[in-house]
Amino acid sequence: MAGPRKSSKPDNSGKTGRPITEARWTQFLELLAQTANVTRSSEASGISRMSVYNRRRDDAEFAARYDEAYRRGYEALEEECQRRAFSGFEEPVFYKGRKVATVKKFSDTLAVFLMKGNTDGKFRDRVETTNGSPAGGRFARLTDEEIEAELKRRLK
Repeated sequence: MAGPRKSSKPDNSGKTGRPITEARWTQFLELLAQTANVTRSSEASGISRMSVYNRRRDDAEFAARYDEAYRRGYEALEEECQRRAFSGFEEPVFYKGRKVATVKKFSDTLAVFLMKGNTDGKFRDRVETTNGSPAGGRFARLTDEEIEAELKRRLK
């Protein structure tokens, strides 16, 4: 299988039928850096998602620019989640169809997800799994040698 080709020639399969200029590719990457959303970024740029994925697969330089833009967009989303979770956000209060006040709200759900996403795993979900055997997971209590002997016995 051939490796990525380095090509500065734009893909000409835009959604609008017009050639995809480098300016439109740049617009796509700028939007991706703001949103981390390929669909919204490609639609706003008039570039099909398939064209984006094809160019990313075939053009190593574009792939690097795409990855960087996506990383920046994801960081922006994470910062917004942190703001909403820990600094709060103003939510309007309506009475009889009219805005009468605002109340500051915090998102406990976002805070939980941010904490679970922490790389040290301190807040991760802890799940105990068993093999679902009628033995009730008794193999989890066996040594490697005992498991090997049991497997040999069953395969005879």
